[in-house]
Amino acid sequence: MPIARVQVASQHKTTSSNVLNPVYGTALTNTNAVFAACRMDTSNSVSSIVHTGAAWALLHAYTGTAWRIEIWGACNISGASTSPAINFASSQAHLACNILEYSGLGATKIVDKYSNNSGTGSTLDTGGTATTTQNDELWLSCFVGKIVEDGANFTNPSNGYAIAVQDEYVTLNHLGIGTYRNCGVCDKIVSSTG
Repeated sequence: MPIARVQVASQHKTTSSNVLNPVYGTALTNTNAVFAACRMDTSNSVSSIVHTGAAWALLHAYTGTAWRIEIWGACNISGASTSPAINFASSQAHLACNILEYSGLGATKIVDKYSNNSGTGSTLDTGGTATTTQNDELWLSCFVGKIVEDGANFTNPSNGYAIAVQDEYVTLNHLGIGTYRNCGVCDKIVSSTG
């Protein structure tokens, strides 16, 4: 079966919290894989993901100047509920998480390689990709940022990626002036090594 994105969902909280509960729109399919891309401050981390029917594991973490991204995954799910509980090590405001379901992935090994990139601008630069060692792979690229105005979402990811999900939300300062934040995931399905 070819790899395919099935569904996505997201949740963010602008008030202090240590848990997110994003909800998939439809029932998850047995044997599929699920992923979570979570955004937090640099001093925080995801402590666990509690999700009936899915054994989640940390796949990769990257800490930037002002934020941290963690990618978690669970393969070969069985009877999984539609709402994982994503638990963070400490409470903070501005937590965000995107969850994704994919079909057609292997039953055990879901990480081959990883790579990091950072930068500025409105176009998503996914950076260089690591050389892969197996055919038929799903590549994920997570992004976070601040944008200057409402509705100014990131566009046109590089290297053939497509935006799978992005969540824009606003935070207000003491004067009521908003900063628009964005957190999301790009994906790319490849069929050969390289």
